[in-house]
Amino acid sequence: MKTLIAAATLSIALAGIAGANEPYGEKPLDANTAQTFQASAAGVRDEMRPGGRYAFVSAAERTRVETALGDIEKAYAERDGRLDQDTKVRVFNDQELVNSILERRGDRMICANEVATGSLVRQTKCATYAHELGRRGASLRD
Repeated sequence: MKTLIAAATLSIALAGIAGANEPYGEKPLDANTAQTFQASAAGVRDEMRPGGRYAFVSAAERTRVETALGDIEKAYAERDGRLDQDTKVRVFNDQELVNSILERRGDRMICANEVATGSLVRQTKCATYAHELGRRGASLRD
């Protein structure tokens, strides 16, 4: 019985360790230190270019993201990487603003339950946000 409990505990622990390396739940921007901020801010700016993961961020949202990134950059530059409590709160709020905007525009899936023409059978069709936005833009141009 003790062997069975030990084996179950070990398998649960190993399953937790195996899932720890998956990127699920990672945030686009990490501003916990000046070094991680510089690297992730460069990645965010690169992904907001055409063809990138966040290329479909609207102009207003892009301005908000760039302003927040500039504020964080300024906070780290002024304090030489050592932040007081009030500045940490401002940096955290700017980081969360950027992450919330980018997570809405990333590779998220949009699914719809539709009835096919000439049928009564419902089908679930899924597409990424980028694909859906491109399809809508194409239909407006036609």
